[in-house]
Amino acid sequence: MHFDLCLCGMMPRFDLKTRIILIMQWGEHGVISNTGHLIPKIFNNAELRYRGHYSRIPLDLGGLDDGQTDPYVLFPLGGAGVLDEAFVKKLERPLTLIIPDGNWGQAARMVKKNEALLRLPKLALPSGPPSAYRLRLSPRADGVCTFEAVARALGLLEGARVQKELEGFFTVMIERMLWTRSKIRAEEVTGGIRCAR
Repeated sequence: MHFDLCLCGMMPRFDLKTRIILIMQWGEHGVISNTGHLIPKIFNNAELRYRGHYSRIPLDLGGLDDGQTDPYVLFPLGGAGVLDEAFVKKLERPLTLIIPDGNWGQAARMVKKNEALLRLPKLALPSGPPSAYRLRLSPRADGVCTFEAVARALGLLEGARVQKELEGFFTVMIERMLWTRSKIRAEEVTGGIRCAR
């Protein structure tokens, strides 16, 4: 993104009870439209691990259960429970959300082909509004990008303010990227555009 459109100063920062482990498909690490890489920059309690033979580093799944949080994979595989208010009310301690990051097929394979992830309980997001992510198309009508999934999950686990701040930042980021691609006009960008093109 153009330097004048840098989002670093707008990026929210959170130190939450919920722990996040993002498992990114290696090919996504250099993709500009990938939203997962923002997660460890925003949350003190988040980490990024890579999967894929091109990384040349074996996927490290150690420490998923840290003894202080309950680990769940946030992905809607068959049999997944729903992360809703009723589920949250029953929680006795914070969660570790393990989130596969890649396209839908990659994310599903990531969970299905890894015994450690397959053994863990799964959570799916409740039905919600359509994705606001306009940089890539999802093969699923109910599909959301990684950043949106994290925002919605944390809205339930940590409160509406967290979700609102994350979604506000996300909107500005997406609109600025769309403007740089000449997909929307400057006046359509939340907060406006300050640089000359």
